[in-house]
Amino acid sequence: MRLTLSLAFVACVLANVVLLFGTSQVLVFFGPSYAEQATWSLRILSLESFPFIIKNHYIAISRIQGRVAHAAQLTIITGLLELGGAALGAFFGGLTGLSVGWFCAMFVEAVFMSHTVFKAVRLN
Repeated sequence: MRLTLSLAFVACVLANVVLLFGTSQVLVFFGPSYAEQATWSLRILSLESFPFIIKNHYIAISRIQGRVAHAAQLTIITGLLELGGAALGAFFGGLTGLSVGWFCAMFVEAVFMSHTVFKAVRLN
């Protein structure tokens, strides 16, 4: 658990550093107007990878502990939160707002799941 969390966080930090400075260069492959419109959205979505690490580990821990039904209920509820956050963000802020709304929902989701993940790390 410690190994996978560490590797995931290191990989995400490296990817975020690359995308922080090279977002426009990556997106220009899809066209200059796409790069102009989606630069901040990609930067925000790359930050979403950190809460996603917590979510994936939470699901794995729940499977190991035989708590799949509870994990499914929580992920369904937080999945609706993700949809709502993204929709609300898109309504108020377009593409960048959608990204911010989804990131905020994922952050809240990670807060609820992090206790289980970090408790499992301490036990190992």
